[in-house]
Amino acid sequence: MKPFVFAFVLTAALCVGLTSQGYGYVISGPDSLGMSARVGTSSDGYVWISDGLDSNAKLPAGTIHISLSGNSEFSLVSDSVVQFLGVTTIRVRYNASSGTDAFGELTVVGDSNTVHVQLIGVPISHYGPEINTSNYDSLRSGVEECQNFGLYNKDIDTIWITNIVLIDDPAPGTQWSLKNVASLPTFVPGNSAWSLGELCALATASDSSLSGQLWIYYRLGNTTDSIMADLYGRRSPLDSRCVTVAGTVDVSASEGQTVSSSFLLTNTTDSSIYLDGAQIVGDTDEFAITSPQFPLVLERDSSVVVYVSYSVPSPAASDNYYGTFEAEVYGTSVDGVSCDPVRVALSGSVSIPVVDSITLDVPPGTNSLSITAHAEKTRHAIFIHNAGSNALLLEHLGATAADTNVRVSFPPYDDGIYIYDSLAAGATSQELLMTLEAPDTGTYDLTMTLTYTVQQSHPKEEHTSSSTLTYNVIAHRLPPVTEGVSEPKTTPVIDFTLSPNPARDEVTIGVPEGPSTIEIYDVLGNRVFREAAQGSLTWDGRSGGAPVANGAYIVRISTPLGTSSKRLMLQR
Repeated sequence: MKPFVFAFVLTAALCVGLTSQGYGYVISGPDSLGMSARVGTSSDGYVWISDGLDSNAKLPAGTIHISLSGNSEFSLVSDSVVQFLGVTTIRVRYNASSGTDAFGELTVVGDSNTVHVQLIGVPISHYGPEINTSNYDSLRSGVEECQNFGLYNKDIDTIWITNIVLIDDPAPGTQWSLKNVASLPTFVPGNSAWSLGELCALATASDSSLSGQLWIYYRLGNTTDSIMADLYGRRSPLDSRCVTVAGTVDVSASEGQTVSSSFLLTNTTDSSIYLDGAQIVGDTDEFAITSPQFPLVLERDSSVVVYVSYSVPSPAASDNYYGTFEAEVYGTSVDGVSCDPVRVALSGSVSIPVVDSITLDVPPGTNSLSITAHAEKTRHAIFIHNAGSNALLLEHLGATAADTNVRVSFPPYDDGIYIYDSLAAGATSQELLMTLEAPDTGTYDLTMTLTYTVQQSHPKEEHTSSSTLTYNVIAHRLPPVTEGVSEPKTTPVIDFTLSPNPARDEVTIGVPEGPSTIEIYDVLGNRVFREAAQGSLTWDGRSGGAPVANGAYIVRISTPLGTSSKRLMLQR
């Protein structure tokens, strides 16, 4: 086979920018184009001519004139005059009618300059075949991986395979090997791909990469030739894990409460392993290992359940506690290296009751709101209602207290919560939890800020800016509700309904048919409403003709059969 010195049949062109003059295009193209063809056949090559500004629609189409000179084995397939804007492709055909190299020149004349492309045609005895092999990029240490290899015959005539030689590095058979190779000689028909056997790679712990060569010798007619493929393999990083973890410790408990959780450790090695030095790091006062006893031996294919307790102090100094279970693992992994320690993340939150809620209207109907707490640390549900006609992009919600002894936070963040969520017109967001810590009873002023962006169309190039709303919140830190106006701790004798609850304007108190007395108290025990009723009744949220303040109220129903109370939230 005559050697073919050109690496690419098609040569890509570099683009040259169009000058700013108004007289026309400055075109560019490759310096040369090499083609090859089997004697008696032809092949096509392509030349790309570019003006560099194919996206500029303000320019008219350019005109190029194409001519061909030199050896008659070259012919122009494209038109000789072409109008284009941006890039055009010129097709040239090489007809290998003789056994000698052919030379020619393609001349492209544009509006402003001329491009000359040298043409070189090389006749060949046949089209060389290709070796098809697979990738060996993720080899496991000590595990042989075998995949099929074969030959793709690009010629129209049949190829006869006479020999297959594997050259291994550093020594034959140590990294690469052949299996199930076809009996030689064997043939591969024209324009087809055939499998010739299996090529196997074996990586050890000391081999980070593998290399070698695969040579295939063949005969086509009276021509004898060979083809070579470089072999490359890469071992995956050595696996030093000997234990897998199933399950998580992510629990919640109230102040003064202890709960238990567990996870499963499984031996993934081929032998026994030894676990020692088990400990909790991090919040060690809140987390503790309760079982099993360490050190311990974990047999092959066996597992052990580890139990961890989580105890919340009272009072809790934090809303969340974190720790890590750690243990040393002694043994050898499946890849023959020492085992990594095992680590399991532990997390526990403090369960704080949500005692009431408020709604922030955008735009606000009122900036004055109130919340009520009967414990030192409570949580309050915050809802955002889009009262406008455009969608909102909610960004940030934060709150501060005027009294430095009062702490306001949005768990797990102290400086507020970053929302970044869209809220359609008329919609209400999901609840956002705010934690209030007030050590003493009293009334405290909170400032709540909401940052958002109105999502509406804007003129081009105009940058939208965020808006901030400020709400004044009165926080009442009160003693526990007295038994006289609190919700009973036993199953109520009389059942009734409050709809809606929370209520904005009116609330319907649904009671059984018959005489009853309906009373409503605020959280200080002051009665704000009292009326005798026969069945259900609607309260308009007023006391003595004036609207009552937003907040929590106790609704008490008295009938001949007994009394019952429920909590009502009033939000405007």
